[in-house]
Amino acid sequence: LRRFHYYLSLLEANNAMLLIIADLEDKAAGNRPFDLDSLRTSLSELRAYLLILGESLLELGGDRYRAFPERGEAILRQLELALPSSVPNTSEVLIVELGRVQELDPALIGAKNARLATLRWTLGLPVPDGFAVTSAAFRLFLEHCGVSRELDSLQALLQKESLEELLAAGAALRTRILASPLPSILEDALLRHHDLLVARTGRNGVALRSSALGEDSLLSFAGQYETYLNVTRADLLDRYRAVLASAFSPRVLTYLHRHELSVGQSAMAVGCYAMVEAWSSGVVYTRDPLDPEREVLVVTAAFGLGPSVVAGTVDADTYVLSRDEFEVLETRVAEKVRRLEPVATGGVAEEAVPDTQQRQAVLGPEVLRKLGGMALTVERHFGCPQDLEWAIDVRGALLVLQTRELRTLARPTKLPTIDPALAAVVLVEGATVASPGFAAGPVRRMLPGGILPSGAEGVIVLDHPILDRPDMLRRAAALILEHGSVASHFATLAREYRVPMLIGGRGLEHLVEGREVTVDAYRGQVHEGLHLASDCGRQAPSEKILSDEKVLLLRRLLRLVAPLHLINPNEEGFTIANCETLHDLTRFAHQRAVQEVFQTMNQNRDRESANLSLRTDLPLEVELLYLDRPLTKSRRRRSIGPEELDSVPMTALWGGIAREGWPSAVHPVGFRGLKSEVGRTKSGTKQARRFSEKSYAVLSRDFLFISLHMGYHFTSIEARCTQLETLNYIRLQYKDGGSTFERRARRIALLAEILRRQGYECTTKADFLDAALTVVPFEQCRNLLHVLGRLSILTKQLDMALSSDAVARWYRDDILRKLEVRA
Repeated sequence: LRRFHYYLSLLEANNAMLLIIADLEDKAAGNRPFDLDSLRTSLSELRAYLLILGESLLELGGDRYRAFPERGEAILRQLELALPSSVPNTSEVLIVELGRVQELDPALIGAKNARLATLRWTLGLPVPDGFAVTSAAFRLFLEHCGVSRELDSLQALLQKESLEELLAAGAALRTRILASPLPSILEDALLRHHDLLVARTGRNGVALRSSALGEDSLLSFAGQYETYLNVTRADLLDRYRAVLASAFSPRVLTYLHRHELSVGQSAMAVGCYAMVEAWSSGVVYTRDPLDPEREVLVVTAAFGLGPSVVAGTVDADTYVLSRDEFEVLETRVAEKVRRLEPVATGGVAEEAVPDTQQRQAVLGPEVLRKLGGMALTVERHFGCPQDLEWAIDVRGALLVLQTRELRTLARPTKLPTIDPALAAVVLVEGATVASPGFAAGPVRRMLPGGILPSGAEGVIVLDHPILDRPDMLRRAAALILEHGSVASHFATLAREYRVPMLIGGRGLEHLVEGREVTVDAYRGQVHEGLHLASDCGRQAPSEKILSDEKVLLLRRLLRLVAPLHLINPNEEGFTIANCETLHDLTRFAHQRAVQEVFQTMNQNRDRESANLSLRTDLPLEVELLYLDRPLTKSRRRRSIGPEELDSVPMTALWGGIAREGWPSAVHPVGFRGLKSEVGRTKSGTKQARRFSEKSYAVLSRDFLFISLHMGYHFTSIEARCTQLETLNYIRLQYKDGGSTFERRARRIALLAEILRRQGYECTTKADFLDAALTVVPFEQCRNLLHVLGRLSILTKQLDMALSSDAVARWYRDDILRKLEVRA
C-alpha cells in the first residue's frame, strides 16, 4: 500500500504536467493570449511536478532511476536559457569563473555566458577561458552611482510614445555611469580575476562581451550592446563601465521602446574572456535563415577578428554545406581587402589584406567539415537551429566564441508574380538576399556621417551597416547595402523587423537619390518604378513583432516540452538518456512506475493477488493487483475470467469493453485508412498480436484504478462504487494518440461533449482530457462505468479518422446514438 501511495502521487504529478503541456500547446496554436510571466509560471510548475516524479520513481525503483532528476534538470535548464529572465537574480555573487557558470542561474550571468559554459563543460567544445561579471555586480554598481530615481524615470518614459525624452534621460544616465568609480569590492574582484585569467592563459588582452538578461532570448538584441576586444588591464575598468553604459544607449532604448520591453531586460552581466588571436573567423548558421527547410548549413568566413563579419564592415566568403556529409554545395569567395587585427598596445584596428590573399578562400573542405560537425552538435543539444560565432587562431585551433538561437523565416511556397513589363526594366541584379520581401519607394542614399535626408522614408541605400541609427529600420521600406554579410547583426535585425534587405549586386550605380524603385528581395533584384505599395515587403506589421515573437518563442520552447519520442517501452531505446523532452520524461516515469508497482508485488510469491492476469480474447493484456485479497502460499501465476473479478467498478467497466469488442481500423468516407495516415498502427482481431504495453488494474470490491493502454494513447480511470453515493466517483484522464495534433484535439473535444452529456465536469487542453463525476448513486455509477468501457473502444484509433470538424460531428452523433445518450 505504501508503494501504491507513491504511485498515486506520481500519477497526479504526471497528469498535472500533461495538463500544463496541453495548455502550452493550445497557446502556441494561437487559441489563447498569454504573456511571458505565464510561461515562467508554467515552467516553475513543471519543475515542481517533475521533482515529484523523480522522488516517486526513486522510492519505487531505487538507484536505477538516479539519472531521472538530472535529465529533467538538464532539459529545464535549456528552457530557462531560452526564456528571458523577468528580474535580476538576487544573489550577491559578483564574479564567477567559467568553470562554475554552468551551475548558476542565467538571470545572474546572462544567457550568452551560460550557453558558452554549457558548450565547454557539457559538450566539451573548445571555448576561450574566462569569467562572468554578474548582474549582481551591475546592480551593486548602479546602487553605488545612486541612480535609482533615474532608472524609475527611464522605465516610465519607455511607456510614452515620444522617444526624445527617453533618449535624453538615457544620455544623462550614461554620463553618470561612465564618470562613476566602481565600488572598491567590485574593482578589486574584477582586477584579481583578470590577473588570474592572464596568468592561466599567458595572454594580456581580454575580450569584454555583453550578456544582458534579455539578450538572445525573446528578441535577439543583435549588435545592440557594446563588445570590446584586446582590452588591457589599464583599460579594463573603463571598458567594463562602457559595456554597462551601453544598456542605456540610443539604439538599446529605441529597441526596448519599439518592443515594449522593460529596463530590466537590459540588466547587464559581462563576460571577460581570453583574447583569441584569430587567423580567421566567422559565423555558422545551422539552417538557411531564408529557407530553413533546406538541409544545409551556411558558413560565413573572413580573415582576422570576427567583429568585422558580424558588424558587416567587410565582405566575407560564403559556403553552403550539406547537413549530412558536410559536402560543399556552393562557394562564393569575396574580395577581402581589409581585416581586423589586435594592436600591441591594446584595442584593434583595420589593416589591408595582402594582395595574394584577397581572392583566396578562407576555409578548405576539411575545416568546413569539422566546423559543420561542431555546429550540429550544438544544435542537437539546444534543440533548435543555431547562429554560432567561431574563430581559428594563429595556431590552427578552432574555437566557439558564442551561440544563439537562429531566427528563421519560412520561404513562401509561391513567390509573388512579377509583371513581365516590370521585369524588363532591371536596375540591379545578382544581389544577395539578407532579408526577404518586396518593397517600393524612392531611393534615399545615406550621406556622409550616417545622415539621411530630412524626413526621408523609402529604399535606403548605404555603403555598409550602421547600427548607431536605430530609426533606420523604422523608416526603411527596404535596405540595400553595397557591402556587408548575411551573417551580420544588421541582417539579423532586418529579418527580425521584417524589412527586405539586399547586399551587393550589379548596377548599384543606378540607384540615385529620389529614383522610384521596386525591390524584389526574393530574386535579388531592383526594378524601375513603383509597382508595389511601400509597405508590402514587410512580412508582419511592426506593431505585431513582439506578439509574433512571443508565439515563436513558445513554439521554440515546446520543442523541449511537447514532442513524444519514447513510444515502445519494450525497445532498448526506452531509457532516461533518450528522454529529449519533458513529455518523454512523463511517459518514462508513468510506464516505469506502473511496472515497478506490479513487478514488486509479483516478486512477493505469498500474495495471490500479485500473480493474476485477466483472461480475455481481446488483444489486450491486463494485470491485476487486489488490495483486499487474503494471503496465500500459491506461487503459480494464473489468470481469471471476467466473471471472477469480484470488483464492482472493474466488472462494470470491462463489461462495456467486452460488449463492443476489439475495433478494426476506422474508414470514414474519403479516408484512405490508418496505414496511409501513420504507417504504424494496426487494427486488432481475435488472433492479432497483443500490444506490447500491458494495462494494469489495482482494484478491490468497490475500488478501481486502471491504466489502460491501447496503442498510442493512454487512459487512466479511477472509480469507487459503493452503496453510499457520497463516496462514489469516477475520474478519467485521456492523452495522446497516433495522428496529428489537430486530429487528437478533435477526439478530445468529441469525448468531452459525450461525457458532459452524462454529467461529467470536463477540462480539456488541446489533446488532454480530465473528466470527473462525483456523488453518484450506486446503479448509475455502474451504468456509467459500463458506458465508459464502451466509449473507450468506440474512440480507439478514432483520431486517425477526424480529418475535419464535420467528420468529428458525424462520429459524435453516431456514438451518442449507439450509447443511447441524450442531452
